[in-house]
Amino acid sequence: SYPTLKSYTTTNTGKFSLNPGYDYLKHSNYEFTKKFYTKFRAFDGEFYSNWMKVKITVKYTNQNPVLSPIGMKNIEVGETLSFTLQATDADNENHLGFYLYWCPDYDGFADYGGCYHSNEKPYPEGVSFNPYTGEFEWKTTMESSGVKGVKFYAWDLYGGVDEEAVVINVYKTIDLSLTKGSVLKG
Repeated sequence: SYPTLKSYTTTNTGKFSLNPGYDYLKHSNYEFTKKFYTKFRAFDGEFYSNWMKVKITVKYTNQNPVLSPIGMKNIEVGETLSFTLQATDADNENHLGFYLYWCPDYDGFADYGGCYHSNEKPYPEGVSFNPYTGEFEWKTTMESSGVKGVKFYAWDLYGGVDEEAVVINVYKTIDLSLTKGSVLKG
């Protein structure tokens, strides 16, 4: 009997195509390959025909998760930056995780320099990150000021990864209000 397939077609040219669809291979059972047998018949249209039994093997190919865009972040010193990473997976995997690499050597352009994970050394003071939920929070201080680089990642249990490099600009607003008779000195 045929497996539950999304579609298959045959033509009088002898071409056979098969589209098993995602649900044919079940992740939860770790079935990455399924095999089934089918028979094909060649017929001359009048009298003669020949049957052939064929084994068809369907192999699983993981699709990477897709991290929702994060974009550049701007935050004033003393404020808290918080957001939650979001990701989807075309394989319908519900076991996605997240991680980040802190890039202290970010040069303000494209070079993120020597980035590190929290397993290598702690993130800066005030930074917290939950790898299960993707919740990121940074309580900025005066020492936080400047342009920072961070790389965020979404991953699945089968080796698929997506990433986005993000620039975080921590700025300090300076009040330059003048009163009558005051002199601005540089």
